[in-house]
Amino acid sequence: MFSEPKESQHLTSGFVATLGAFTIWGFAPIFWRLCENFSSSELLSYRILFAMLITAIALLISGFQLKAIQSLKDWRIAITMALSTALITTNWFVFLWAVDHERVTEISLGYYTSPLLNVFLGRLLLNERLPPIQGLAVSIAGAGVLYLIWSLGSLPWVAMVLAASFSGYGLVRKRSSMPALPGLFIETTFCMPFCLGYLIFLADPPWGTLHSGNTNDLLLLGSAGLVTAVPLFLFSVGARQLPYSTIGMIQYLAPSLHLISAVFLFGETFTTNHVVTFACIWIAVLIYTASAVYMNRN
Repeated sequence: MFSEPKESQHLTSGFVATLGAFTIWGFAPIFWRLCENFSSSELLSYRILFAMLITAIALLISGFQLKAIQSLKDWRIAITMALSTALITTNWFVFLWAVDHERVTEISLGYYTSPLLNVFLGRLLLNERLPPIQGLAVSIAGAGVLYLIWSLGSLPWVAMVLAASFSGYGLVRKRSSMPALPGLFIETTFCMPFCLGYLIFLADPPWGTLHSGNTNDLLLLGSAGLVTAVPLFLFSVGARQLPYSTIGMIQYLAPSLHLISAVFLFGETFTTNHVVTFACIWIAVLIYTASAVYMNRN
């Protein structure tokens, strides 16, 4: 029904957009650690509100995409956008909670697991074919994740929720006819009443930390809107241009950066079990990437 500008239709543009999104998301825990004065609920509310303002301004500047919002009159599109909103909001909250509770290693595991779900959903629902060598790569990565779950003796719920919510969101956005920028505006607008309700009636004091009028807090919250809106817009563009399984493999960039931050910046524990799991995943990434490069050259 709607389409991105012509230059966004090329696979190269989709690859660059997706790569940019996961690079920003990979470094995101470092930024969110700077926001330690805010609770997870408060920070989620403000990042959504500021992201909505940023996307609204971008929509007004672009102009031609404003009419896409009118498609919400179609109940099927409205339900699709409501579902994507619920999935991405869940992902955002759990991510912020995990950063605040020093569980960035689990965030890394979640986003290492998510591409496996991408490939599975791409094969199951989108009929995307996976060559045997790439199937082997996915199996190796899956074995590594299962080993870590077995060694922990329990399901790492943070990782599982992040993986499921983000994979589901990517699938919904890929199947949606809504362009990236209007889609992001609609998602943040759907959340706005809940965010305002929390800040006015539940935050203590009302409007939370922002009540102090601290300049640094204002700058952080404004930046939170950019950190939220920019990568999600890039991801939405890439999700509509690339095969879903390809997106899944590019996604490994973000958890790799998460892991580096967790171990070397935040001092989180990295056990032998983690070494085994991540070694399997990195081997899988190398196999998948090498096979993709080979097939593109032949």
